[in-house]
Amino acid sequence: MAETIQRFMSGFPRFYFFTTLAITIPFALILGWMFADPLYSLQPPISSAMNAPETSSRTVSDWLVRGNDAGLTDKIRNAKRIALFEPTAFKRIAKIHQILSAFHSGLSVEDEERLSELIYRESLRYGYDPELIVSVILTESSFYKWAHSRKGAIGLMQLNPITGQELAELNQTPLRSTKALYDPHLNVKLGIQYLALLHQRFGDLGLALAAYNHGPTRVAGLMDRGERLPPGYTQKILRRYKQLLHENPIAVLPASTDSPS
Repeated sequence: MAETIQRFMSGFPRFYFFTTLAITIPFALILGWMFADPLYSLQPPISSAMNAPETSSRTVSDWLVRGNDAGLTDKIRNAKRIALFEPTAFKRIAKIHQILSAFHSGLSVEDEERLSELIYRESLRYGYDPELIVSVILTESSFYKWAHSRKGAIGLMQLNPITGQELAELNQTPLRSTKALYDPHLNVKLGIQYLALLHQRFGDLGLALAAYNHGPTRVAGLMDRGERLPPGYTQKILRRYKQLLHENPIAVLPASTDSPS
């Protein structure tokens, strides 16, 4: 009997150690998940090489992936996913849906709800307020799914088909047809990513917006020659952005008959 008790007691510290370990590790993981900041998102990293104007750039891939900059592109492409269940998420998604539903989008009610969630999630994923992205979409297409410009830009965020294809290839999901850019969810995901990449290149939101509208090659050329950038588009976006930050944005929205840029 004494021998049995002695054997049990000699093994007790080991039993206690492994039991404590088995309880502590899962508990620590749960606490880490609970207190992780769900709103953490990637601010586009700034590279001096990418900030330098490149007048010879003709396509997205010309200036997104070259040498050491490829790693920065990977960081943008693989930006952190955002949790939908933070305290103000539902209120902000409802706000986006309220704005979207004020326009003729060509989408079903279900698709409008899904798109509202996607705009919220993808905006925060790249470190932007959803209201900024909503402002870009309003200016580009007034939320009309089938928007098509005279220059061939397509969809909600008016992506050039060549740019859209190159962005899709960066995400390792090449488009079978440029008509895929009429998909509002794909168009918005690629459009926000494109803005983030321009932000990464130029290091300034105003310049990124100008490049989104006028093209990065033109903007880089103007900067290189010390010429003034066309201010209209950027000012319009930022003005709407400030308006949409109001609690009741519908009161300050333009008419849905606004023509896309």
